[in-house]
Amino acid sequence: MTFIKRFLNNESGATAIEYALMVAGIGLAVAAGINAFGSNTDTWYSNAASTNSGLSTSVSE
Repeated sequence: MTFIKRFLNNESGATAIEYALMVAGIGLAVAAGINAFGSNTDTWYSNAASTNSGLSTSVSE
């Protein structure tokens, strides 16, 4: 009977679940930030590439 009481009073599993939820939330925030930053970076590189291609043709002519 004491084993069942100790098992029901044990809260270490709840702490592990709380930490897992925090890690999952941080992971989602990081993924969203990378996704947003990646889109902006892609646009920036596209603009830089088109600018550089225009510069290289005017220099070589």
